Amino acid sequence: MQRSFEKKVFDGVRFRVYQWQQEMYDGSFATFERVERFAGASVIVGSSNGEIMVQRQEQPHWNGFRYSLPGGCVDIGESVEDGVKRELLEETGYAVESVQLWQKHEGTLHVRIPAYHFIGHNAQKIQEPNFGNGEKIENFWMSFDDFVLLSDEPLFRDVWMRFYLLEMRVHSEKMEEFKKLVFGECG
Repeated sequence: MQRSFEKKVFDGVRFRVYQWQQEMYDGSFATFERVERFAGASVIVGSSNGEIMVQRQEQPHWNGFRYSLPGGCVDIGESVEDGVKRELLEETGYAVESVQLWQKHEGTLHVRIPAYHFIGHNAQKIQEPNFGNGEKIENFWMSFDDFVLLSDEPLFRDVWMRFYLLEMRVHSEKMEEFKKLVFGECG
């Protein structure tokens, strides 16, 4: 979102760049910039037998595959909740009854990259996946313990999730809280 003192100098497919003049302490002025990316969202889907849905994904601009959670960019005018549900359905063929916001990040002061992590509840497969022409995706279920170990996997592309998984490995109470969110009380 543009702030009153900023001027938009670039409006791209996924990024916007803003600039403004900032008075320095000596009375001179300098140009400052801020980059903003459109929001991205991912969803954590658990199964009734204690597994997490994970993707092995390739895209044309990557060198090989990466592991990821289902998700992607939120379209302009779309709510983050609707965007993550749409991405889940397109990429996996699964629909969820509801999503619960689990974590949200904005990025840093001058690089705003909104990232949302949701927990998906009551997932049901209702169709075949409908991948975009720039995606190759293999969906699979991974044990919860192996999912937590993705924090060690260099090919796991979700940096924020990596931090949470590492935190869970250090603090068992956080792991138990997360399991309850994903799988319910019986998780």
